[in-house]
Amino acid sequence: MRICGEVAGVYVLDDLDSTQWFNDLFPLAMDSAIANGYNIEYTTDPIPVVTGGDWDRILIINPKYNDCANCITGGARLGRIAWINGLMGYFRLVIHELAHTFDIGHSNGWFCKLEGTWPTSSDTSCGISMLADRYDPMSSGSGHFNIRVKEMLGWIDPEQVHTITESGTFFLTPLQTADGLKALRIPRDTSFYYYQFRAPIDFDEVIIHDPFTYTRTDGLYGLRVDIDNISFDNLLLDMPPLTHPTIQGSNRETILEIGNTYIDSVIGVSVHVASLTGTGANAQLEVDVDILSFGDFDGDNITNGSDNCISVANINQFDTNNDGIGDACCCVGIRGNIDGDSEDIIDISDLVFLVAFSFLGGTPPPCPNEADFDGNTIIDISDVVSFVSYSFGNPQGPAPLPCP
Repeated sequence: MRICGEVAGVYVLDDLDSTQWFNDLFPLAMDSAIANGYNIEYTTDPIPVVTGGDWDRILIINPKYNDCANCITGGARLGRIAWINGLMGYFRLVIHELAHTFDIGHSNGWFCKLEGTWPTSSDTSCGISMLADRYDPMSSGSGHFNIRVKEMLGWIDPEQVHTITESGTFFLTPLQTADGLKALRIPRDTSFYYYQFRAPIDFDEVIIHDPFTYTRTDGLYGLRVDIDNISFDNLLLDMPPLTHPTIQGSNRETILEIGNTYIDSVIGVSVHVASLTGTGANAQLEVDVDILSFGDFDGDNITNGSDNCISVANINQFDTNNDGIGDACCCVGIRGNIDGDSEDIIDISDLVFLVAFSFLGGTPPPCPNEADFDGNTIIDISDVVSFVSYSFGNPQGPAPLPCP
């Protein structure tokens, strides 16, 4: 990570109210920079936020932390602003606060206490613990960003995060390395599980020195992520063995070790760590995922054994071409690959296929949802118009809607 920028000035601030350090300092620093010719737009209502100007991120640094006993260090998750008090030499803290300006939240924990399947059917035995992932700089420790953060920052190739749609065996490579499969993403109603493999190498060597876990070996780390809720986008999972007396006790398992299984009885899925081969950067973790027939993987009130699309909620169970795969499940990425070719691109052959089906009695599209270009739930002339506008219009028309 490299930070490139410019120092906008050094300002002496007298009689600063230490209990309101950021609220008091923010407008003073911004106004001073603006007076010196810097293009910065900001607001303090209801909270201090940078709203525009020439700068992507702004750091406010107080070098004399000890002169302000109640001063805090922090970053604004949605405001492109971070403030750091006298601790610039503390590597994890600088990375932590800067990452907040990229909309990255804290790495918290989702910890449960009851024995049996994990979690229980109502989730009432589980609670959120703040800053609970000790191996992530967005929490209370040092180490690599977790897989969800790297994905949000664009540091992971999308093909390296595999969304589970059926049972199978998968081989994960260490999060810290460049190549290979990095994570398994499993839908859980409105949220997702992310499973990653973190080996104790480079920054993550701290893992093997952790005094708060029962054992320390290579294993599978799980996160629960709700992409629509910024308070639930980085929750480290508590893993078996299930011997924890409290929700937020200091003794808790943070990895799923070889031979152990994580079972979610709500959606009906089990994740089992089968084996580990190799060491360090060359290690590989074998993981078995079993989608259990009694659960409801996508939360549409249709159990997995009866659902024609278990990864996307489709309570209507539409299967237009009667191939046994629900319309909601065959649509991948964006709509428009109407002829279903392997290249998964939108081109003239898709338009020919759509026109032939819509007006000439041609072959039904392999995936009706991908032929529904405008996403209005039916395939008609409006889809042809939208396709032509997007592909050949000048100016170009709107892009097709995302798949469900």
